Amino acid sequence: MTNRATPSRPCAHIGCPALAAEGTKCQRHTCTIRVVSGLPASGKSTYIKDHKQDGDLVWDMDVVMTALIGLPRSEKSRDCLGVVIAMREALVAELAYKRPDRDVWIIVTADDQAALVVEQLGAELVRCQVPEAERQRRLSERRGI
Repeated sequence: MTNRATPSRPCAHIGCPALAAEGTKCQRHTCTIRVVSGLPASGKSTYIKDHKQDGDLVWDMDVVMTALIGLPRSEKSRDCLGVVIAMREALVAELAYKRPDRDVWIIVTADDQAALVVEQLGAELVRCQVPEAERQRRLSERRGI
């Protein structure tokens, strides 16, 4: 289940003529930024996989953490969490300054942090939810229990 809010925003691409025409949207630099939030094992990555297009930019903290430390997704390293969050904040800052020519998906687990990113970027919010029993089943499956 998802809840979606869709604000409209003119092009934010630096140097684009659409910036000069208030309320217009540039067709070339139009991108949609979606923040996908929800508890662990609520289906965030699966939702993105099922809805993204080839070439979309996807920020998934689990994938980044795995790439950085070389451990399986289930073995997160708390000492690297701050580094990965700083990387996400840098991405958000860059997106606020200059939009890419592709859609963007950003996974943010915490609702308060997701709301902040949505506000900073004028992004859509997709909230993933599943029944708690299903979420626990998925978590157990990930841990190999």
